[in-house]
Amino acid sequence: MNRKLLLLVSFLLLAMLAACSPGTAHESPQRTAALPMSTPRAAPTPVTAPTAIPLVGTVTLTKSDDGACTVSVVRADSGVEVGPCAGIPQNFAFSEDTPNAPNLINSFVKTFSSFESETPVGVVQLVGSGAHEPTRAQQRQIAETAFWLAETAVAGRTSAAAYLVLTWHREGGIAGFCDDLAIYTTGQAVATSCSGVASDIALSDAQLGQLYAWLDTLQSFEVKQNDPAGAADAMQITLLLCLRVASWINFWICSGHW
Repeated sequence: MNRKLLLLVSFLLLAMLAACSPGTAHESPQRTAALPMSTPRAAPTPVTAPTAIPLVGTVTLTKSDDGACTVSVVRADSGVEVGPCAGIPQNFAFSEDTPNAPNLINSFVKTFSSFESETPVGVVQLVGSGAHEPTRAQQRQIAETAFWLAETAVAGRTSAAAYLVLTWHREGGIAGFCDDLAIYTTGQAVATSCSGVASDIALSDAQLGQLYAWLDTLQSFEVKQNDPAGAADAMQITLLLCLRVASWINFWICSGHW
């Protein structure tokens, strides 16, 4: 990885940071009570039973891995249902590590209209009440968020490193920089500094598209750039890109830098 690529990616990451501000059960069909057989009466007029529809506020993710099909249903008001596609699901409350889960789901529901789409994470379906049709990147973000919340609910806790895509760190220079930026599969970015300042940032649609393009096309790498020792304004920059965790080795590589 040469110096030009590092500078390019670092520039794109800084552009991302600068552009963002810190910113129930289905209804059952109606049944008609049986009429007494002793007194003949005219047949009642047929009534069409209401069609059961998914409840607004639901995100469903269907995944097929090595022939195994699982469905995760995430609801802002009741947590997560996870189980085999042809089996009985189990109910899980949201993990204490994801206190913002209801707000995340409600945000999707109120912003976007209903859709179903196939993504690299699985087939995602949102039953929304919003007016906006989500882009491909936003559909991917909703799928990634459902996957993260379901996995975390089942485990009872979350590991940040398991959903980490990029980390960027710089320190030194005349200004005394000491900054970190971590970007996750859900499209959330966390910027921190050694002074203790922290900002949670939601990536824009264009930034989400770039993030998922990196995740899907690049190999994991780490690159460091160090200015000559002794320089008055010596700067050190470290960039780490993590693929989706596929083994304990990759998990260790990514988590070791978090």
